[in-house]
Amino acid sequence: MMAISRANFSRQAAYVASRSASWAGDCLLIPDRANDALSSDAVRRYTNMLRETADTIDQMDSEAATPESP
Repeated sequence: MMAISRANFSRQAAYVASRSASWAGDCLLIPDRANDALSSDAVRRYTNMLRETADTIDQMDSEAATPESP
């Protein structure tokens, strides 16, 4: 069985890049607050999104590598 396809991996990587760009843009939306501390809750939500996406990639790869039953 083959590993995760380049297309599926690329989709997930693009999702992470898109979401990260959105978070970065949102954090800098108000220039006067650019140097303010980010809340721990916001950091946690962002890192959870990254972990969930990484877990999805790992799951897709492991499912692709699992032989199909007859």
